Amino acid sequence: SAPDDVELHYRKGLALVQTGRSTQAVWSLRKAMEDPEWLQRAGLLLASAGLRAHNHELALEAADRVLAEYPEDVDALVMRANIRIAMRSQFEGALEDAERALDLEPERRGASLARLIALLGLERGEEAGEALGEIELSADDESMDPRMAAQLCAARSVFTDEKGDPDAAEESFRECLEEFPTDSLVVDKALEFYDKAGDGERSIEVLQKMLEEQPRALSYRSQLAGRLRAAG
Repeated sequence: SAPDDVELHYRKGLALVQTGRSTQAVWSLRKAMEDPEWLQRAGLLLASAGLRAHNHELALEAADRVLAEYPEDVDALVMRANIRIAMRSQFEGALEDAERALDLEPERRGASLARLIALLGLERGEEAGEALGEIELSADDESMDPRMAAQLCAARSVFTDEKGDPDAAEESFRECLEEFPTDSLVVDKALEFYDKAGDGERSIEVLQKMLEEQPRALSYRSQLAGRLRAAG
């Protein structure tokens, strides 16, 4: 009855996202973003939905639009940093976003963790080690966002391996995968570890478990197909 009501489009998009139908929410959220009053809320929601669905181009486009109008939105800066990390090719930009967010809100743990992961991606190990030490004390805080906890778990595992203790690193990755079997950073870093160790069977098991939980994660399905083909 009110097809041009922007708030209704936002509410519909929100309901679709919360019921696991992010793809169907895209049109309504884009419609809501056309109104300056709803751009910020709808854009952040669309960016978050795109990130969860591994549609990084969609997520980045939405975050960029929000930040073009609200350059000091800390939520949007942290969101874009995480999107760029997930893309595995924009770690420098992710680091810039995370550090800008920390300038605006120094106690923002999500920004601290994004900075840590970006430093890891840039292979700036010494700085990443310092960053890990700075947030270690709050790592077991029950209020920590699950994705943040997953990323911190992956970072600990990577550093354990880099310190020359592969057995402890393997145990750490195993625990991370049990608790966070579908987190992209945990899965990606675990695959790198098992591939380096020559344990292709374990990498296949990790991907199979991931797809049991998220059957529409097509990039991981493609990886699994390639590994199964290579293994005969």
